[in-house]
Amino acid sequence: MTAQKIHFEVIPGLDERVYQYIAPFAMTLSCIKRNGNPITTSGKHSWYIGFGADGGVACFCSVKIQPSAKQMQVGNLFILTGEEKTFDRLVKRLIRDLAGKDVSLLAYANNETKEWFASHGFETVRAGVNWHNMKYNDSLRSGAQKS
Repeated sequence: MTAQKIHFEVIPGLDERVYQYIAPFAMTLSCIKRNGNPITTSGKHSWYIGFGADGGVACFCSVKIQPSAKQMQVGNLFILTGEEKTFDRLVKRLIRDLAGKDVSLLAYANNETKEWFASHGFETVRAGVNWHNMKYNDSLRSGAQKS
C-alpha cells in the first residue's frame, strides 16, 4: 500500500483561504467538541493545511506566534485522513519550518496525539486529564528529522 502524498500550504491567519478551507470544520459541532474549544484565527496565526492527492483537506493546524513570550503555539490540529502517517508528515514539516528559531515550539496534545508528539521530540510540560501542554526539545531535532 502506498502512502498518500500530501501537499502543504502555509496560509496567514486572516487570509480568505483559511476561511474557505477551515470553516467547514470550525462550524461543525463535532469538530468543536473534538477540539475542546472553538477553532479561532487571527493575524498572529499561520495555518498549515495539508491537501491530499484528490485536493481535499487531509490535515490542518494553526501556529500562533507569541513574540512577547518568545514562543509559537501549535493548536487546532486535525488529522482527517491517514491518521498517524499524516500526523507524522505534518509535525515533521512544523519542526522543519519552526524549530530552532530562538523561540519555543509548544503544542497542545490530546490523549490520542500525546505519544505521537513525544515520538517527535516533544516533552510534556504540563499534563492534564484530556489535554497536555508539550514543548519541543530542539536538542532532539536531528533525530526527529531522520525518519
